[in-house]
This record gives sequence, structure tokens and C-alpha cells, in this order.
Amino acid sequence: MTTVDVPGLREAADGYVRYGKDFGGVARTSIPACSLPSSAIPVVDFGFQGAYRAAYEAMDLATRTLSGTLGTIGLALTRVANHYEGNDAANAQMFQGRPVTALSAPEPRRMDTGLGDGEYDRAYLGGIGAAALVLTAGQKMFAAAGPFGLPLLGMGIPLLTSAVLNLRDPVPYFDAQAGWAEVGKVLNDAAGRVPQLCNDVVYRGNWEGAGKDAFYACVNNDIQPSLGAMKDLNNTMQLSCVTGGIAMGTGIATFVAATLTAMGFCAAATATAAATGGVAAPAAQAAVTITISQWIIFTLELLAEVGAVFGGMALTSTQIGQSYDALKAFLGGKDQRLEAGSLQLRPAEVTAIADWENNWKEPEES
Repeated sequence: MTTVDVPGLREAADGYVRYGKDFGGVARTSIPACSLPSSAIPVVDFGFQGAYRAAYEAMDLATRTLSGTLGTIGLALTRVANHYEGNDAANAQMFQGRPVTALSAPEPRRMDTGLGDGEYDRAYLGGIGAAALVLTAGQKMFAAAGPFGLPLLGMGIPLLTSAVLNLRDPVPYFDAQAGWAEVGKVLNDAAGRVPQLCNDVVYRGNWEGAGKDAFYACVNNDIQPSLGAMKDLNNTMQLSCVTGGIAMGTGIATFVAATLTAMGFCAAATATAAATGGVAAPAAQAAVTITISQWIIFTLELLAEVGAVFGGMALTSTQIGQSYDALKAFLGGKDQRLEAGSLQLRPAEVTAIADWENNWKEPEES
């Protein structure tokens, strides 16, 4: 009659297998949804794009590595639990005499910008749509001003170009935030349960041996702190996406509204001048000049506000960088290339955890 906590070992085995599958699902569906296309990034971004891309790629690699690591630990624990439940036949059927082995380390993947794959996907078309909306509104305003707007065209064209380059499609930011939220659900669950399942086996389970020690060391030294770093990074990424999306959406909406309002005033002044046979042309010239000048001031202030938001996100970029560095400590790598690092199970660890014959022992009765 065994004195150890076999049900606790079984619960950990099943839990780790499940979390391996959960992280695999996140890597396949949720992480790709978090990418930001280049068409969503303003020209003046204060380093946000580079920091975001590096953090995305670290989260992607860590998620895929954890999927393999947790799933493999779960299989190793399953082998031990089957034996202590007196079900070696299940081991024979599942493993067919083969040892449980660590999976190959996954390779890092670049974030898909949505622009380099030759496909005119929704993100690419969204960027074109945002630029077209801003550009069309400006063109309509100057067209409505007619010849009265020509003196200000030299200032208006560069300003309109700047608006096109910095007022970008907000939708990808909210799509990415939704993706990070899905990642966060799995992270929050795993960060609480993965260490707890391990502690239940180690401290409550009454086990002894190198298998128990290897299991505890792997979870306590690498998996648990990396999950904490991933949670911090995930929260920062969600905040940055919400902030950027609101800034872009509000910026485009207010720009278009102000530009169309100015267009209306210009059109009215131009129509009055035409209706009076040119008698009201001086008044129309003055009205158009005042209207476009006010539009120029408004647009400058709006772009300054958008710049201030992304300037503030430069601080967020620093926070992203700090969380990235914490996670990268577990991933490793050199020359800007990420590696799976200590999150990847080593063969000796898998062998020790899976080996009930030598490495998992019931304590001797006193």
C-alpha cells in the first residue's frame, strides 16, 4: 500500500498536459493576432515599433517553448502516475517501451507586419483606407477653397502629408489588444496553477528522489518566474495597444471632422463670390484664408497631441523593454537572436522526471 499522494501526482500530470495544449493553442491563434502591421505605426513613433516587435517575438517564442515543456513534463509525470496506480499496461500502450524525450527547441519567428507577404490582407487595406480618408478630406477642402486657397497650398500640402503619415489605422491596435487578452487568460491561469500543482506534489505528496527534485527545480527555477515575466509583459502590451488605438482613432475622427467643417466654410465663401460675379471675392478670400489658417493651426495641434501620446508611449516602450529583458533572461540568445534557453527542457531533466524505476521513491517507513 503506497503512502504517497498518487492522486496529487495524477492531477499534476493531467494539468501540465492541459497547459501544454493551452499554450500550443495560444501560439497558433492568439499570438499571431497580436502583430501590428507597419501601416498602423506612425512615422514619429519614438521607438515604439522596435520595442513592440522585440516583445512580440519573445512572447511568441516563450509561448511555443512552454507548450512543449509543460506537455513533456505532463507526459513524464503521467508515466510515473500510471505506475503507482498499478497501471503499467497504460504505460505500455502510451509509450510502447520508448522513453519520454524533450522536444526540439522551437526557432524564433519574426512578427508579421502584414506588408511583406504579398497579400493585400485586411490590415494592409485598413492602412490604405485610413490614409485615403485623411487625404481625401484635405483634398476636398482645398478643392472647395478654389483659387482662394492657393496662397496657403504651400503650407497645406506638407501638413496634409504629415497627417497621412502619422494618423494611422486604429483597428489593428484593438485587434492586437484582444489577442493579448486571450494570451493573458491562459497566462493568469497557468501562473497560479502550474506552481501550485508542483508544490502539492513536492511538499504534500510525500515523495523522495531525483525525479521529484528535478521536477521541482525545473518549475521553481525556470517556469514559474518566466510565467511572471510573461504576465508583466502581456499587461504592458495590452496597455500600449489600447493607448495607441485610442490615439489613432480619435486623431483621425477629429481631423476628418475639422477638415470637412473647414471645407463647408470654404465652399460657402467660394459660392458667394461666384454668385456675386466677383463682387464678394475680397470677402471670400479673407474667409478662406482665415478658415484654412485655423485648420492649419488645428492640424498642427492635433499632430502635436498624437506625437505627445506616442512620446508617452516611449515610456511604455521602456516598460516593454524592461519586461522583455526579464523574460529574455530565461530565453537567452545573443546578437539580438532569441533562443529557447532555460525554458527548454534538457534531456537529463526529462529522464529524471519520467524515471519511476529509480528517481521517484516512497519514503521508508520509520
